[in-house]
Amino acid sequence: MKRTVRQIADPLLVGVLLAAASLAVPGAADEPLHRTLTHADLEAKYADAESHFAVIDEVRLHYKDEGQGPAILLIHGSLGDVGDWDGWTRVLAPHFRVVRLDLPGFGLSGEIANGNYSIDRSLTLIDGLMDSLGLERFAIAGVSYGGPVAFRYAATRTERVSALIIMNSAGIEFGKQTVDPKSGKKSFYGAVTSDAPLTRDYIERSYGHAFNDPAHVSPQLVQRKLDLMNVIGREREGAFMISEYVRGDPDRVLAHVRAPTLVLWGGAERSLSPETADHFVAALTYARVVKKVVIPRGDHAMHIEFPLETATAAREFLEAELDAAGPARGSTASALPNAFAKARYSITAGARGVPLNVVEAGDPKLPAILFIHGFRQSSLSWIDQFGSELATHCHLVAFDMRGHGNSGVPWNPDAYDRSAVWGEDVANVIRATRLSKPLIVGWSYGGNVAMDFARHYPKAPVAGWVLVSSAAGMFAAPAAPSPAPVRPTSSPDLSTNIAGVEASGSIVFPATLDPALRRLFDAAAMRVSPFVDRALARRAGGSNTDLIPKLRAPVTLVFGGRDPIVAPAVQARLRALFPNARVVDFPEAGHALFLEDAARFNELLGSMQCGPSTL
Repeated sequence: MKRTVRQIADPLLVGVLLAAASLAVPGAADEPLHRTLTHADLEAKYADAESHFAVIDEVRLHYKDEGQGPAILLIHGSLGDVGDWDGWTRVLAPHFRVVRLDLPGFGLSGEIANGNYSIDRSLTLIDGLMDSLGLERFAIAGVSYGGPVAFRYAATRTERVSALIIMNSAGIEFGKQTVDPKSGKKSFYGAVTSDAPLTRDYIERSYGHAFNDPAHVSPQLVQRKLDLMNVIGREREGAFMISEYVRGDPDRVLAHVRAPTLVLWGGAERSLSPETADHFVAALTYARVVKKVVIPRGDHAMHIEFPLETATAAREFLEAELDAAGPARGSTASALPNAFAKARYSITAGARGVPLNVVEAGDPKLPAILFIHGFRQSSLSWIDQFGSELATHCHLVAFDMRGHGNSGVPWNPDAYDRSAVWGEDVANVIRATRLSKPLIVGWSYGGNVAMDFARHYPKAPVAGWVLVSSAAGMFAAPAAPSPAPVRPTSSPDLSTNIAGVEASGSIVFPATLDPALRRLFDAAAMRVSPFVDRALARRAGGSNTDLIPKLRAPVTLVFGGRDPIVAPAVQARLRALFPNARVVDFPEAGHALFLEDAARFNELLGSMQCGPSTL
């Protein structure tokens, strides 16, 4: 007799639940489950005082919101619902604001009218729910099928996620979709949709296989799962989810996660191998911190069976990492006046008369530091330098490069693709602000511009060159991490530009950056027109190595150990090219290290140019 494998409103039935499902065949003693209940019936039975409902994009979501403190969102897994997190909520709510929801197709949440049950759709619904709760930034945890939901959210909304927890997560070892060549039906390791009745025995076997001790599977748990599956139309929701599920390339997605991440794994896990947990750890290349914790007796549903152990591990991780990240920045409205309250602004003519916006702070009689920002940014990049004690001990100068910020935007390509114009811009800023032997700091593409100045003004007095997260035009620009965002300002479609800016910013800036400040930097990036983007793309790399022996002033290379753009391999090449350079590493920082560890960066500059100080 051919066995029937049923898909229960879950496109993944990953791991142990899938293994159990493959053995679950209705027998004569089983009590068939007929789908006769309505959503109203379920709400009457299972909604309680903590239950809330919100209509987000025409989808009615059930959620609970308890506790106070930093927020965390809990995402259930296969066959799951908010009740699975009752134990976690008891542990976490005294310390955190705990939000948990029923994903569409599960629990008490309603149907999606257009049948789009994809993970991407879940991410937009999470956006809407958290917006409605006024939560701009929060941690997110996901188990089993909730794991891919959580880590995809963290990878694509880096500015919103303060920490990520993935527990016995799907998305790497399981989830490949196959299609039967004859019937055309999609399946996941043999799980297919079926109209066969579900049974109490089926639920008991599934959870018995997901628990370390099947005796811990309570009758109440089994009844709740039976009822939640006994909803008219739920099998149709499962079919939609199978149709919409795309596993994609999890390694590529995980490489975009920036938040500190806990990989929480069951030591007695029978469905996902220990190597899967190690794979997650290795794939989280650019997360600020990655920690793996194994619960020795935990199986696939250990968050239900052992809530105290698993939630305590999560609480300790969150308390350590959220404290380590430090308090969030103030809003942009308060940060900018403080940083630039005493700044002086002027307009200086650059090469061919292009107006350059220049900003200064500090006494002009003091030793000078000239800051050159990166591509798609502005002088605002240096907010943590202009707002620090550096402005007391040094004369700080920054300017918006041509085509950027508040500077002019010439409309001929040779105003951007020739080294001489960039070098002359720097020379004119130095002349206009009367800088004497400045320390020149170039970040990212700003390092290229610094070398343009060195090429065309080799005798200019310079105290030193500080190349920050920059290849400085020594060889072709390194490729962005896969998937590389579409160049955000090269498309004539403004919506594409905006999406590209957000994707690019998630690579450039730290996940811990205050969202308001991140929006400021994104806005600065949007001021770069498609024309400027295309013109700059014409500049060829690999032409500056001849400058190295000609540089008279000392060179300092400053690298972030987690920089996804000037990655370790690129850094190694630069170290070899500059054997006499001073190298300063920021092991835990990314591309914008002067924002991530501003205090240390400012102390470095102060010690180099401003003499002994209390910076």
